[in-house]
Amino acid sequence: MPWTMAQHKPLVFPHTLHLIPEYYLELLPRYNGEKEIIADKHLDAFHNYMEDLNVQFEDVYMRLFIQSLVGEPMRSFRSLPISSIYSWEMLEDWFDTTWPKTKDNSGLETKETNLIDKNSKDNVS
Repeated sequence: MPWTMAQHKPLVFPHTLHLIPEYYLELLPRYNGEKEIIADKHLDAFHNYMEDLNVQFEDVYMRLFIQSLVGEPMRSFRSLPISSIYSWEMLEDWFDTTWPKTKDNSGLETKETNLIDKNSKDNVS
């Protein structure tokens, strides 16, 4: 099995694969599962990117999406059973159910609150 097929083993492709656009990696949005980019935002960025490339074939969509995953999301994808994802909808459903849809802003709010409190005290003095 070529390394590219091993990388995509959970995906089921048609017998003939469509060509991937040249230079696609340069601007491909990446998702690492950490809090700075939430899953919904990554999907939006990915859809916009694919529109910009004028990608119309599902197999290309799926292959490029997998290449957008880095770290834990890629490991999670590779742990799926062989030939378990047959369509973009299945891949998107897996991604939606596996990765967080909201960002935990509790730390950010605490920092903002502390900054506001500090500025309030400075202005009172």
